[in-house]
Amino acid sequence: MPRQVPLQEFVVGGWLSSDKAGRDLRSLLVGYYDGNKFRYAGKIGTGFNAKNTAQLLALFEKNAADASPFETLAKGIARGVHWVKPEIVVEAEFATWTHERVIRHSSLEGVREDKQAKNVISETPIDAPNEPNKVSATPQAKPSMKASKQTSDPTYSGIKLTHPDRVLWPDAGITKGMLANYYAAVAPLIMPHIVNRPLSLVRCPDGAEGKCFFQRHMGQGLTKAVESVKIRGDKNPYLALEIHPWGAQADDPEHADRIIMDFDPGDAVEWNSVKAAALECRQRLADMGLESFVKTTGGKGLHVVIPITRHHEWPEVKAFASALSSTMAADNHIYITKMTKSARRGRIFIDYLRNDRTTTAVAPYSTRARVGAPIALPIDWSEMRNLPSGNHFTMATIDKRLSAKRADPWAEMTQIKQRLTAKAKKAVGLG
Repeated sequence: MPRQVPLQEFVVGGWLSSDKAGRDLRSLLVGYYDGNKFRYAGKIGTGFNAKNTAQLLALFEKNAADASPFETLAKGIARGVHWVKPEIVVEAEFATWTHERVIRHSSLEGVREDKQAKNVISETPIDAPNEPNKVSATPQAKPSMKASKQTSDPTYSGIKLTHPDRVLWPDAGITKGMLANYYAAVAPLIMPHIVNRPLSLVRCPDGAEGKCFFQRHMGQGLTKAVESVKIRGDKNPYLALEIHPWGAQADDPEHADRIIMDFDPGDAVEWNSVKAAALECRQRLADMGLESFVKTTGGKGLHVVIPITRHHEWPEVKAFASALSSTMAADNHIYITKMTKSARRGRIFIDYLRNDRTTTAVAPYSTRARVGAPIALPIDWSEMRNLPSGNHFTMATIDKRLSAKRADPWAEMTQIKQRLTAKAKKAVGLG
C-alpha cells in the first residue's frame, strides 16, 4: 500500500538500550540542524529489526560521545541515554509534529549512509498562496551563460532577480544571473520533465561551497510563483518548482510514470565500466520490449530512465526496479544493490530505491551544487561512446552544447506508451 504518513531524515544524537529479551534497542533520540545548532526532535521507538539494529549498534560504537550533542533537552529525557556524535542519518515515518516541534508515533525506515548529517534540517511548512502567480518558460531577459556586469536587476516573467552578480560557484565563477539565464535558455527543454510534478529543492543560501540543504516542503524565502501540491497522507504541501522531481504526476502521485535506475560507481571503478552498466541495462530492457533513455547525473554516475504509463502503483514499480538490479548483480560481481559505502569500492551500486513514493532524482538539465557547476544532462545513447565522465557537462561548457541546436535526446519520452508487461516481470524473476 502507498505510504500514508510523513517521511523525513533525522540525525541520531543518542540511544536507549532495551532490557527486553531479544531486543537491543529501545529507542533513538534524534534531531536536526538549525544552522550550527543541533535541535532535539524526539524519539524513534519502533521499526527496529535484526538488520538495522546491528547496523546502528556498529555505528554507535564508532561514534560514541561523552555528552549530549543537542542544544537543549527537557528535564528527564537524558536519563540512561548513550550519546553519539550527531553524524548518523536515519529515515523515519511519523504521524505529526507537536507544538514543541517533537515528532509523534515515529517508526524507523532505515539508515541513510548517502546523506550528510549537516544537511538534515526541520522541514517546516508555511501556507501556500491561494492564487500563486505562475512562471512561464519565456524569459524577459536574454539567455546567456557568459559573465557580465549587471547594471540593473533583470526580470524573468515579471519576477525581479536581485543581486545577479552574486557568485554561487566560486571555483567556476558562476553568478546568480548566469544561473537564471541558463534556466531561461533551457526552459523549453526542462519544463516537460518538471511541470505538474511534486518536486524538491536543493537550496544553498551561501552558494555551492557553503552549507546546502534538501527541502521537500514550502519554506520561507520562496516567491509567490511557487505553487504547492498536497500529497495524500502528508499534512505538508510539496514544492512545485524544479530540480528534484518525483517519478509521478502531481495530479496522480500514487502511480509512477517513470522508473529510474541509478548507476553510482564506488572508488576505483573505471568510467568505461559505468557506461557499460548503463548500456547493459538498456539492452536488458530492450529485450523486455521496453525503451529507455539516459542522462548524466552531474556526478560520478548515470541514470537510465524508463517511461511508463500511469497504471503502476509504487510497490509494483519498486519491486521491478529491485528485481532488475538484483538480476544484474547476480550475473556480474561488479554490481551491488546495497548502499553500504564500505562495500562499494571497485563496484557499481545500482540504486533502485529512487523508485518509491516520496523519493526523487535530479531533473534533466538541472545544475548541481558541486565543484565545477556540473549539469545533469540528457544525452543520446549514441553519445555514450565518447562521453568522458558523468560530470562532463557544466555551466562553463553548456553554451556550446545549446548553440549546436541538436535534437533534444528526450523529446520522445513523453510520447512513449509502455507498461510493465508479464514478459518484463518474468525476465527479472517476478510473476
